Amino acid sequence: MFHQNIRGLAINKIDDISVYLNMSPIQVLCTSEHHLDMNEIETLRLLNYNLIAKFCRNTFKKGGVCNFTHETIQCSSINLSKFCREKDLEIRAIELHLQFYKLCIMTIYRAPTGDFQYFINTLEKILSRIRNNSNDIILCGDFNINYHINSSFKHSLDSLITLYGLSSIVTFPT
Repeated sequence: MFHQNIRGLAINKIDDISVYLNMSPIQVLCTSEHHLDMNEIETLRLLNYNLIAKFCRNTFKKGGVCNFTHETIQCSSINLSKFCREKDLEIRAIELHLQFYKLCIMTIYRAPTGDFQYFINTLEKILSRIRNNSNDIILCGDFNINYHINSSFKHSLDSLITLYGLSSIVTFPT
């Protein structure tokens, strides 16, 4: 699995990603801040990969998240549309149907100006719902929380992920 905050998914970046995927084949590619609208993302093609889930902004510019999987992967999209709110919580999730269990991969973007309370409260609702249906959960994305500062935002997120048996592997600005 590979996540990239792509900060705009233009043609030159598609070419770079395609080269990377050919050199290091991965099964799941997650991107945040793709900056595409629905028409642009629908026409996006990566050789041997399927676009499984996508969120595009309608009101504001930029943002957005999406998930691709290798064409050999059995998976489905999890509908989280009712939880999405531009800037506050942009989220998409897929469920991989593996031989003996289900794996949920969520891609999240929260803008630096997003409503943190909405983000954390809604993420808790989503995790509660997903935990009942999947064996394992992976969260990836850009939450825009500074881990160099011991803030209430950092503490709230750490507490929430610990509550669901998750742990953070990125503890530095990226």
